[in-house]
Amino acid sequence: MSLARRFLPLLLATFLLAGCADSAGPDATGPSLSPGTALEARKGEPNLRLLASFKGPHSREEIIVKQWIGAEGGRLELDGFAIEVPEGAVKKERLFTIRFPAQRQQGKRVVADFGPHGAKFLRPIAIELPYAGTSIEGDPGVPTIVWWDADSKAWVDMGGSVTADGQRVRTETTHFSLFGLTLRRSGGVTVSGG
Repeated sequence: MSLARRFLPLLLATFLLAGCADSAGPDATGPSLSPGTALEARKGEPNLRLLASFKGPHSREEIIVKQWIGAEGGRLELDGFAIEVPEGAVKKERLFTIRFPAQRQQGKRVVADFGPHGAKFLRPIAIELPYAGTSIEGDPGVPTIVWWDADSKAWVDMGGSVTADGQRVRTETTHFSLFGLTLRRSGGVTVSGG
């Protein structure tokens, strides 16, 4: 067996492991993703490395915020994440929640679980995720919100726009799930670590 053949698997493994190192900025590119299409994850679990991260320390224990919101509408927010329920989106009071992941690696990612899961809304509800102070802030790509589709086991791009004050990315949804923030550039998604 030649020397090159003997060391080729080792070199490939080293290259792949180095490519998965977590970075602070969006310098690695992910699979192509257009709005409404899916970005697959590994082993059926959400790959949080595809999401933007907070600059500087931002780890936290699991936190859940809750608020009953009725037909008159209302807003629930914490730490740059928000749910804005317009008037008439629900017929009766519902318990809305934002839950942050507990694991240390997940805590530094721009990701949260929004609830109630499985609820049907009469009008789209706005959600916001932090943009200022993240690894994609100021990047020339387009910030976009993605949601985790547990059935297809993939992140799905739902678009979004930066708020007028430049602090958050906002989009509308008719369902709740796990939502994260990433970056779209030239029809594809740029991720914050490979």
